[in-house]
Amino acid sequence: MKILIYASQPGFSTNRLMEEIEKANKRNPGEDITGEVVSAYDLHSYVSETTAGHDKVYKRGAEKSRKLIAKEINAIIPRLAGAGFDFGLGNVRHFNRNLNIFSTSSESGLRICSNKFLTCQMLSEHGLRVPRHVLAHRPTDYKELIDLVGGLPCVAKLQKGSQGAGVFILNDVLAASTALRAMEQAQVDVVLTRFVDTGTPANDLRIFVIGAETTTPKVIAYKRFSVDSDFRSNYSISGKGEKVVITNEERTMAITASKLLGGGVHGVDIMRDSKDNNKPFIIEVNGCPGLSGIEAITGENVAGAIIQYVLDNYKRNGLRKTTDTNGATATAQPIKSEKSGVDWNTINSLPHNQQYDKNL
Repeated sequence: MKILIYASQPGFSTNRLMEEIEKANKRNPGEDITGEVVSAYDLHSYVSETTAGHDKVYKRGAEKSRKLIAKEINAIIPRLAGAGFDFGLGNVRHFNRNLNIFSTSSESGLRICSNKFLTCQMLSEHGLRVPRHVLAHRPTDYKELIDLVGGLPCVAKLQKGSQGAGVFILNDVLAASTALRAMEQAQVDVVLTRFVDTGTPANDLRIFVIGAETTTPKVIAYKRFSVDSDFRSNYSISGKGEKVVITNEERTMAITASKLLGGGVHGVDIMRDSKDNNKPFIIEVNGCPGLSGIEAITGENVAGAIIQYVLDNYKRNGLRKTTDTNGATATAQPIKSEKSGVDWNTINSLPHNQQYDKNL
């Protein structure tokens, strides 16, 4: 049984996953559970001319690339961010669809998660609570956009970014006009969102969801705090956090968001509005959440839970198992309920990673 960890930048999380693969191998003598970390740019997807399913993946070598034997790889764990992300998504899709190999994240789910507005747009479509957002390209009427999200202070975000990068708070008119004018001149899309006051210090909830599409999803959460001079509560910035008990509503929101994005492994970020009875809002969903903060603060073996999830589910394979008479992958999309915003029966019936692969 072989698990491929497909990573842009190997580091703490990939090391922890490899450690847990080794432990799993010792717990299961005779199964020969192994892992391999492969860099994003070191794989080449090959599409054949035949209709008999001869697509392949090659791994770059010092002198010559070698073909990876698909039947010898049982699952992949994508760890893509930054450099190699867009390139790597093509290989994730190739493994999952063309080679029918199980993955903890789908290409389309990762793509949606990488776009902050698209994520909140999709969650809102299905009745999940997110703060007010507005998307603009080279904004010129700053006041109109700011008023749409509830006035100042508000938050400006670049479409893509992780670990707090590309997120700014606009406290006053001068800060807003300066930041938005710079974005206009840089010809970039900007997302404005309502500022959710979480109290002092600023904080949010990082909720890990593993196996949202299964009958027994695992949910692990902690509260992250900002540093005194910053409103962003990313653990990678502040290194501060504490254990937290989440509400049933927050748990349901996190599981539903992960399920809508194809299930597998996600980090769902929720803010509690201290000015509105701690009402929870989903801020974003991370398709490749880091393990250092969640494990350090909670003491939970999150890496081990991910590997166990893979061992329990990899035999479901990828997406090629569900096809129509023409050989095209059959997909279904969640249906919005008039009352609750989410039709659980429809979502529960969807196979792993099939929700948003039809049109992306």
